[in-house]
Amino acid sequence: MKFVRTLIPTALLTAALAVSAQAQDLCPHKLVDRDMIVNMEGWFINPQHSRARIDIEWRHHEEAKRDTFFIHLPNTPSFKYITEETNRFIEKDSPRIRRQMAMHHLKEEIGNTPVRYDDLEFLAHGLFVCKDSSVQKPNILSPAYSNMWWSITLDSLSNPHLITMRGAFKEKREMRIDTWKELSGIMLPTLVTVAGMDYRGKFWIRSVYPIEDLSRDPLRENLLKFGHDYRASLWIGNEK
Repeated sequence: MKFVRTLIPTALLTAALAVSAQAQDLCPHKLVDRDMIVNMEGWFINPQHSRARIDIEWRHHEEAKRDTFFIHLPNTPSFKYITEETNRFIEKDSPRIRRQMAMHHLKEEIGNTPVRYDDLEFLAHGLFVCKDSSVQKPNILSPAYSNMWWSITLDSLSNPHLITMRGAFKEKREMRIDTWKELSGIMLPTLVTVAGMDYRGKFWIRSVYPIEDLSRDPLRENLLKFGHDYRASLWIGNEK
């Protein structure tokens, strides 16, 4: 079926990223460094003072450098956010749409939650500018491509407990990592308290497992017990 919408030509985005990459050395800081599936859930009181929830299945492909985020919001059709080295786009099933994302689109909020597409980029690629320690302290990270976040400060480089993000619109976000835990051989922040100037909430990881174990996804099995699996409604929802 032919896609009915493309906002930004892929060639233009590719060229823009190529120029940016040549102008700076990149230092990746990745949360996951192997092919894995991470199921996350967030609950917030948003800037409109209402409750907001987001459910994300993150499929990380290390060698292919392609990440897929299956995003489910209450009372909203599910969709996918896919990010590669030079392409970023949203795919929806009804109607079938592919929306190409330019870099400035990534600071958009997802639904009525304070989560932004830039946040998913950090999870997928973890790309930051390499700066000499005489110029910038090692615990202060400068996002390489983010239009939303200008700096990320960690209280510790190893398993930090407090992360402060500063960026556009005088935005400040603090994340307190309440729990680190080893899941499927990877140390991950399993419970995170998030607070901005006008929102607050919590994010937690529900399950983590290698992509090859997708067929026995415990989260999917639990959803099917209640007769609902939002990923089953996505037109390529079984893609690994």
